[in-house]
Amino acid sequence: MQWTSNIQHPIYAYTLTAHGRALQTMTFNYRKNTWTAHCESESGAFVIDREGFFKNKLVLKENDVIIGRLYAKNWYSQNGIADIKGEKLLYRIVNNPLAEIQFLHREHLLIACGIKLNNHRIKPAITTATHFDKHPFASYLAALSWYLLLPMMQEDTTLIM
Repeated sequence: MQWTSNIQHPIYAYTLTAHGRALQTMTFNYRKNTWTAHCESESGAFVIDREGFFKNKLVLKENDVIIGRLYAKNWYSQNGIADIKGEKLLYRIVNNPLAEIQFLHREHLLIACGIKLNNHRIKPAITTATHFDKHPFASYLAALSWYLLLPMMQEDTTLIM
């Protein structure tokens, strides 16, 4: 699996591909000055959005109905809970040795999306569990991991993919 970009300002589009097949597309419209991601996958459309006064609460929506939330265990923690359709999954942000976001179910890794160094260039690296594509939340977790990693990829460098 890998994410590829198609940037035509103000629309930034990212496509998740595997074996030459597009699995999911995530688009941002920066003209609207928000960090709302519109996602299209084989299983349907959904939105990743931020809510709250400081826009610090991350939510998943389908048809403008909230189906999931991400929240930290503590305000200082890099671990948290992804509550999607009533099921709670653990997420954690680690340095392995560079930034990586992991989603776990009962301590078993489902997906990890991180940064790796390849020929002095940064690249995204995705690791998934066996049969991850069969998990009911696979498209949500793939999108969330990329959504959370993207600012880290862009922080000090130009996004290179």
